Amino acid sequence: KTEFKKYLASEKTQCFDISEEQLKKVIYPQIYERICSNIREIIKNRPSDLKGWIDLIQTVWNFLNNIAKDLSPFYAGVTESSISSMLTVLTGALFATNDPDERQKNANYLMDIIDDYLQESPLVFEKLPDYIMGEHRKYYPDGKVGKDMPHVRAPNFPNEVNLIKENYDDPIKQFIKQYN
Repeated sequence: KTEFKKYLASEKTQCFDISEEQLKKVIYPQIYERICSNIREIIKNRPSDLKGWIDLIQTVWNFLNNIAKDLSPFYAGVTESSISSMLTVLTGALFATNDPDERQKNANYLMDIIDDYLQESPLVFEKLPDYIMGEHRKYYPDGKVGKDMPHVRAPNFPNEVNLIKENYDDPIKQFIKQYN
């Protein structure tokens, strides 16, 4: 186990020192805000049929794909990783019922939540790199993760967990290689 740790530490990882100011120089909140605004503009015109909804979701994915190719995989990845699960839920909701009125109601509600997220997330992004779990409590002292939006309430902070313990008794004190 000690040999494996040394191998990882000396050959497979590298230490670097980067200041908060250096990080702020490469994080451009205005780019992320513009991406969110563009997506909000895309989703503003809501379709009234199933094919229209699928086309709208595809348009959002195509926009993010173009951002990754033309601007930056970082900004596209940050945005896509945040809304991909919401778009997946929206897709599932579109096929959860055969009733067009219920489908439309559910899809509009979910798209409202996505819009709320895209409205709030640039405010969080501009706090990077300082905004991390635990530290972001100073930005939201009300005990919420984010702020309440028109269509969804912000969840409460989870309890803080201290993952680093000084006196950790490793139950596997010796690494045993179990493969060839």
